[in-house]
Amino acid sequence: ITESPSEEIVSALLETFPEAAAVADPNDQLPIHLACKATGVSEKIFTMLLKAHPKGAYTHDVDGKYPVDYANANEDLTARKAALDALLSNDPEEFQKRYVDVVPKFHAQEEIEVSLKPTQDMEVPIARSQGSTMSQISSKSSK
Repeated sequence: ITESPSEEIVSALLETFPEAAAVADPNDQLPIHLACKATGVSEKIFTMLLKAHPKGAYTHDVDGKYPVDYANANEDLTARKAALDALLSNDPEEFQKRYVDVVPKFHAQEEIEVSLKPTQDMEVPIARSQGSTMSQISSKSSK
């Protein structure tokens, strides 16, 4: 588990280089994936990342996991709530199309659950950190 960078650092980076939110690491994880896994992340950081790259919310990594999967598994309940709030607020209609059973139980003793709903095929361009070329990821779901 990693800790969150400060809001000031994220803000400065995205103001200088907004495309950074769309740059994936070697595991095809975008900054939003990493933020959803980290502890101590504020909703403001999630919002900044999603504002810079809204489609990042619907991009999977090499393991087929989406940011919502990492948010759902985050043991830091405050960060989990902030992530799910930001992901839902990013595009409520799209979020509802893609995910069902959104049950936000934000009390410290309760779990938050988001179940994946099969979606139509979607291509999302991402930039890889090892190069400047754009790649296309096709997210396929069973019907």
